[in-house]
Amino acid sequence: MKLLIVDDSKAMRAIVRRALNSFEHETFSIKKASSGKEALVIIGDWHPDIILSDWHMPGMSGLELISIIKRKDLPIKVGLVTTEKKPERLQQAIEAGAEFVLAKPFNHQALHEMILPLMNKKSEADNEFVLPGLARLQMAFKRSLSVEVNLASVPRQQVTSETLPCIIGLFEDSESKKTRAIAILNMKVACLMGGLKSKLKKNEIITMLNKGEINREALAGCKQVLSDSAIAFNIPQSKRCLNFKSLIIVDDELEKVESLLNKETEQRLDFSCEIANLQSGVITIVAN
Repeated sequence: MKLLIVDDSKAMRAIVRRALNSFEHETFSIKKASSGKEALVIIGDWHPDIILSDWHMPGMSGLELISIIKRKDLPIKVGLVTTEKKPERLQQAIEAGAEFVLAKPFNHQALHEMILPLMNKKSEADNEFVLPGLARLQMAFKRSLSVEVNLASVPRQQVTSETLPCIIGLFEDSESKKTRAIAILNMKVACLMGGLKSKLKKNEIITMLNKGEINREALAGCKQVLSDSAIAFNIPQSKRCLNFKSLIIVDDELEKVESLLNKETEQRLDFSCEIANLQSGVITIVAN
């Protein structure tokens, strides 16, 4: 985690750094700035996660620095380390956007207790997952298949006897190994994707579509397309993508598919997928 110390006092910058170096929960990558102006340059180049700033500094105060960070909508948490102790001034700092105000002089433990909640917030933000938009998915499918792909939103899919068989693809967070997204492909789109990816002849793909069955080569191809598309599933704050975990054919477990399609979640995509001007199929993706 990257932390920037901003203080016009060289001695205070050293004191804060010593306190951070004694922190048991994490080793910080630390930079120091002697003014708000210098801090803004470092922020632009280095993108710190947390800033510990003095309040009163020549040229630009800690509150002014916070105001600029807020105005630019930067994902940085700022705490003030200051001699200010008046309640009304402390309230002013919190209203301006400071995460905390720590009075000088302070002991190491007091600083640690102030920083720890900010680290937890950063961890939660890093793990926030947002389903990709159709444009991003369409680009990923096109890149994988090297053919024209058109995606379009469709009404929320319901489970019927025609839902099966289908293909379920699981995407996981590479760090937590938790499944974060589930893709449910009807057999049409699975045959199209898999058949084209595995270079099957057009008549072989049409045969699969007519039978509603996917062969081994096409299944491997479908798996590769889903693996290639994992790049579209990202966790914005951490700048990492999900990994494709596994693929499952569901032939007769209608209740299992129904539980997924009826899953209560704010994040869900239902869309048609037309590939290479052949038949179109339907995909549903839900966040887990």
